[in-house]
Amino acid sequence: TNLAGMEARSDPFELGGSDQRSRMLGYFVKPCLELRKTQIVDFLTSNSYEWREDESNSSNKYKRNKIRNELMPLLSEIAGGDEAIHTRFRNLEQQSREIGMDLALRAQQDLDEMN
Repeated sequence: TNLAGMEARSDPFELGGSDQRSRMLGYFVKPCLELRKTQIVDFLTSNSYEWREDESNSSNKYKRNKIRNELMPLLSEIAGGDEAIHTRFRNLEQQSREIGMDLALRAQQDLDEMN
């Protein structure tokens, strides 16, 4: 989802996407956002809950699915595994947030100096 939204996003410092923004601002409660799908499915099946996969998830008709089904496995392979690519994305997100905060601070300091 984050990769799909990057091309349309004008602010390069918003790598976290709308889900990340919502979580930070508290608009929505998404208790499973930090969990991987496999963790959720494993939990449900091991506790005798029924799991149903939406058929559209396997189709590459939608950009988000093509990214999930084709691009993410390739990036994971190149990076050295799922954990490695997730760590890289978390690091990029953190670095982007820090750069954004630094730029905002510098802009505020410049404005303060002008007054």
